[in-house]
Amino acid sequence: MRKTNTEIESEVVKELLYKPLEIVRNGWIYNANGNFTKDFVLKIIRNKTLEAKNGGTGKVPFYRIRGEDIIKYIKKYQ
Repeated sequence: MRKTNTEIESEVVKELLYKPLEIVRNGWIYNANGNFTKDFVLKIIRNKTLEAKNGGTGKVPFYRIRGEDIIKYIKKYQ
């Protein structure tokens, strides 16, 4: 079941950094079909629709997303 924007805003801590999988498990961001998938979250990060920091030191990215950026995305796109 999808959460309302108000519910998500009350759950997300603006100062914390979240992993893409945490966002999916908490049900904060979903695709056009209403599915919660890590691949979709990674896609919107790569497309620069969702701002994220890459903490990876090699070829494999290690994304962290600020709570504030999650809330911005939700207000604009969901």
